[in-house]
Amino acid sequence: MKKPIIASFVLLLIGGSGFFLFLHYKRPIIIAQNTMTEQDEIIAPAIVDSLNDVVRISALQGGVVKKIHVSLGQRIKKGDVLFTLDDAMPKNNVMLNKIAVAQANNNLMIQEKNVKRVLLQLKRIERLDKRVISRVELQDKKDDAIMANIKLEEAQYTLDIARNNQKNAEMVLNQCTVVAPKDG
Repeated sequence: MKKPIIASFVLLLIGGSGFFLFLHYKRPIIIAQNTMTEQDEIIAPAIVDSLNDVVRISALQGGVVKKIHVSLGQRIKKGDVLFTLDDAMPKNNVMLNKIAVAQANNNLMIQEKNVKRVLLQLKRIERLDKRVISRVELQDKKDDAIMANIKLEEAQYTLDIARNNQKNAEMVLNQCTVVAPKDG
């Protein structure tokens, strides 16, 4: 009784593993006619054949190939552009991140002016006669100065993040152009 159950379990395990590998194994697709839809995915690595070895080339970013700059059998040199991907979205992201950097920079300048204003007010209040101003008012101005400095640090942090996001967007845009890593 146990042997048939164990045997069927082993067959089920082997069959399931094979089916899982079949579903997740990506292989290049050769298309004779334009039968693709927008949802279809093609993995089409380029190959550079040099004197010593063969190098597989693939884009670091996924996307639609906009232009192929070489032809089959063509000699290429290191740094030659092989193909470019559609870069409309990455260009848009770079532009949006430039705007975000400008906004963060403006916010930082506003916060710097606010800190100067609050510190100037605090100095004026501290110079007043102690009988003219209450301790509560003085403490409120000190708290305002602390908050203004915290907002300034936050604005600087936001600017740093915006600059890093812009660098990342520019890196993605640069990855839309795929170049040959060696002569071939």
